[in-house]
Amino acid sequence: MANIAIQGDGVAACWSAFLLKRAGNRVSLKQMNRSRVPAIMLSDTALDLIRDVFGNPDLLRGAHRIQKRVVAWGRDDAPKVLEHSAVVVSEQTLLEALMAGIDLDFERNERDTAWRILASRPIPKPAVEHRFGSRNASAAKVELREGFDFASCWIESLENGWLFLIPDSLESAWLLSVGLPQESLLDSSRMIAKEITVLQAQSSPFPSAPSIIAPLAVVGSLSSHVQRQLAAKGITARVARITFVEVLVVISIMFILAGLLLPALGSTCWAPGSLSHAPGGIP
Repeated sequence: MANIAIQGDGVAACWSAFLLKRAGNRVSLKQMNRSRVPAIMLSDTALDLIRDVFGNPDLLRGAHRIQKRVVAWGRDDAPKVLEHSAVVVSEQTLLEALMAGIDLDFERNERDTAWRILASRPIPKPAVEHRFGSRNASAAKVELREGFDFASCWIESLENGWLFLIPDSLESAWLLSVGLPQESLLDSSRMIAKEITVLQAQSSPFPSAPSIIAPLAVVGSLSSHVQRQLAAKGITARVARITFVEVLVVISIMFILAGLLLPALGSTCWAPGSLSHAPGGIP
């Protein structure tokens, strides 16, 4: 059994904590108190995967359902209505559901920690974050016209960005804007702007592009106590770190394939022996 400390308390951190604790390790979370993502859409495939991993077939059973999406890809493209099957929850609701009944330590002394996972900023030196894109996004709560179908989500491609309209209940929705400021995108909108009656205060801009940190490995970051234990078993620190990286890569692939992380809502980057999550939530 190993002592594992996780920096962060978002989805990646909680998922890692659950799997590592289930494997018999002692796990602690260091809460970072960042703002949460207001709306996350989980496809039925993603939701089934989460329920299977956490052993809870009723997880998020009462969440708001989306049954179709309305998409307009270009200036002259007529909107298309496509079948869809997903649920929408806030990040906070998702985290509370994932961690219900799981006993974790918080802010435990890391002196005897064998492994450390970074699931939130700040990232340590010499690691550097590299971002693949420059567009920012913002989110705002909106009120919609009478008669709007709250079982539908809307996506509109514009010349200078994107608009995403995501209902999270039978009477409320979130507008996510990527690219130019929200007002500018709404001025050029042919579809989504007509559905909105009230635009509430929006968030500060936040990066919407994916990112990764480098270098992916730092030799010698294992504690001397752990290195002695590994040496006694004929295992070098470098090999041990590579093995742990492989575990993290598997977890990251699960997230990507499940569609849990929407590029427009945030980005995730994984580092060896440390996992860095760059949340796309409202700062």
